[in-house]
Amino acid sequence: MKKIAINLITLLLMVIAVGCGNGNGNENITKEDLQKNDWLIEIDDDDGEYAVMTATFSETNLTIGTDNSSLQSEEDDELEELGVAFDGVVWEEFEYTYNYTLEDNQLVMQDPEYETEMSYFFLERDGKNIIFTFIEGMNDEDGSFVLKPR
Repeated sequence: MKKIAINLITLLLMVIAVGCGNGNGNENITKEDLQKNDWLIEIDDDDGEYAVMTATFSETNLTIGTDNSSLQSEEDDELEELGVAFDGVVWEEFEYTYNYTLEDNQLVMQDPEYETEMSYFFLERDGKNIIFTFIEGMNDEDGSFVLKPR
């Protein structure tokens, strides 16, 4: 009887462990998941520069632009403020569209003007956010960035 109880408890714990292990992180991200939101991409590089980009997905295209509200001066200098205002005008015109494919949480992004220029990402979910990680050995860059719903 004791052996049966131990086996049942072990089986129950295994079922619970397997059920808890199949959370959001393992499910495939679909094109519909990407298309249902406009996204913010926060970029914090090694030089201490910070920028916020926007991303919008259609069935085959990814459009990236800038979020001008992120261009704020921390200086009281009028010349600095003028430079930030000028940057805002220049960046307002920045918008670029890439082709993309998505299969098994791997996104391939292709520059339509330079068809040999491609970037490869692995996607994973973190709550409502989606983490893009450069696939090692397939890109010139490494690291990751996070898409946050707008």
